[in-house]
Amino acid sequence: MKEKIRQYFLEHREDILKDIASLVEINSVRSEAKEGMPFGEGAAGAVAEAEKIAKRMGFATKNFDNYALTINSDPSCKDAYLGILCHLDVVAEGTGWTREPFKMTIEGDSIYGRGVSDDKGPAVTALWALKACNDLGIKLSKNVRIILGSDEECGSSDLDYYFKKEAQPAFCFSPDADFPIYNCEKGRFSTTIRGSYENRELPALISFEGGHTSNIVAQHSEAVAEGISLDAAKAAAKKWGEATKTEIEAVEEGTKIRFICNGLSAHASTPGHGINAVTALLQLLADLGLKGDLGKYIKGLSTLFPHGDFLGEAIGIKREDEISGPLTCSFNILNIENGSLAGVFDIRSPICSNEENTSLVMKKNLAEYSLTLDSTEMVEPHYVDENLPFIKILSKSYEDFTDRKGECLSMGGGTYVHHIENGVAFGPTMPGTETNIHGPDEVASIDDLLTGAMIYTEVIANMCR
Repeated sequence: MKEKIRQYFLEHREDILKDIASLVEINSVRSEAKEGMPFGEGAAGAVAEAEKIAKRMGFATKNFDNYALTINSDPSCKDAYLGILCHLDVVAEGTGWTREPFKMTIEGDSIYGRGVSDDKGPAVTALWALKACNDLGIKLSKNVRIILGSDEECGSSDLDYYFKKEAQPAFCFSPDADFPIYNCEKGRFSTTIRGSYENRELPALISFEGGHTSNIVAQHSEAVAEGISLDAAKAAAKKWGEATKTEIEAVEEGTKIRFICNGLSAHASTPGHGINAVTALLQLLADLGLKGDLGKYIKGLSTLFPHGDFLGEAIGIKREDEISGPLTCSFNILNIENGSLAGVFDIRSPICSNEENTSLVMKKNLAEYSLTLDSTEMVEPHYVDENLPFIKILSKSYEDFTDRKGECLSMGGGTYVHHIENGVAFGPTMPGTETNIHGPDEVASIDDLLTGAMIYTEVIANMCR
């Protein structure tokens, strides 16, 4: 059966690529809602195209008001034993492309275009895996349900809607990650730190602006201070630029000094891959002896979120466990102006973290500097027991078609299955493959996609025969 599956997908390579191309050509970035189109024309168009592909394959489909589309191996069955959860929406194309973002380009073993890896390409592999079972005569006694959503990139409200209509599958995987198996996703805690101030003794901070997205390490920050000489400012910029491995410039603007800091962006789940321009500039400002409430705030933030502390040690929340690894902490946005301070951090929390030992500890330590938190509510981590027979089947199929070791891993990011019991992220990108998801020239390996389809076919057969 393994060789029959392999040969099937090699023979249907061009057909699969055509189906991926037809979806990539649809700009399914969330846009203004219209009647019957909750996430805009593009997302609804992608659902319609996927439905067209599925019907051409001979499947019955059910459209849930353009929130989600389902395809069942047994349409007479109300529930699903195995669910395969993919999404048809994409993030905006952004800038920097060297190819057309909404036209699939084939170059050797690679395909380029928005969605080829996240998640239109994998969605097509799931459809073809189910089709392969039919074409190869694999009889299924349990219902397989492919669920194609249309709002994963903007909060997964599509799933909230869909799961009010139908029950979750008994087991579920999402081909929206890497192989082998991600059975653990850390929790998340992200909220706003606030403070207010009035007095302006010199030397004083006039304003601070740094970072723009809560889950991205700040690449740029600027601060304006008064009551500091240019020589002292330049000396501080040199000292702390070297200490923090950032580029810091001090520019005179009348009686004020503007500090400009440039670091390196990274995803908040891996803050050590970046160089945080917010925390770097805080270290400099804390060294200037600023007065008043703002001086206290800057001292507090630089003490509790020191540059290079990615584990939350200084603020008292460092912890880790064997399954999910260490907590990560990144202070990514800070805005100070006109009597108001607002800062946003992103924490990815392991299984052993909870409100008592994490968010409430932070609230207490921030209060010592008269800073407050908007909320202490945390998103819980997600974990599926690696000893389940379901996980063993996934692992074996991965090993069968790759000759690599199947194992369970933990990630700091969250996927479509984060709130689904017995749901894991499972391929189709092979370990070490770069896909540039959410960036310019998003790319997928054709070999990876085809191998993923082979693996999914065997999983369906072994789970549901």
